[in-house]
Amino acid sequence: MADSNKPLTVWHVGRCGEVAGGMTQVINAYLNWQFDRVQVRVIQSRDGSTGLPALWLFFKALLKTLALPFRSRSGVVVVHLSQGGSFYREGGLLILAKWFGYGTVAQLHGSRFAEFSRRKPRLVKTVLGAANRVHVLSEETGNIVSSMMPANRVVYIPNAVPSGKQFWCQPSDEFS
Repeated sequence: MADSNKPLTVWHVGRCGEVAGGMTQVINAYLNWQFDRVQVRVIQSRDGSTGLPALWLFFKALLKTLALPFRSRSGVVVVHLSQGGSFYREGGLLILAKWFGYGTVAQLHGSRFAEFSRRKPRLVKTVLGAANRVHVLSEETGNIVSSMMPANRVVYIPNAVPSGKQFWCQPSDEFS
């Protein structure tokens, strides 16, 4: 039985730091928010690198995931996924965390997820099947995921970035 006085640890798996992209900014925000009785930690599995540096970073994320049962007896692992390699890399870490008995959440970010799920339905279903909950950013993604698993495990979180018309920042001449 978990200690009710001990804060819950939420492990986010994905990109963080000074790396471009919405997924990274979401994880950075989670790290900077103050939550009552929740410790937020990151297992960084990507950083924008390629080749051997990217492989090494993923290997370290794998080792950290393997060490979770020794570091913490309870917690939730939130894996941030888009499409493509993310479903193999971070998806494998999600399955591993589920196997260790952690609560698991898949948070989907990919703008091309619908197309990817049509090309790789078995992979998507296997990875998302390891999640207790799946967070989706769009109705389209929610419908796709709900066709693969019970709809009560799918949670719609509206995307903070508006879709459709692009808005561009116009620099001010005020300080020129």
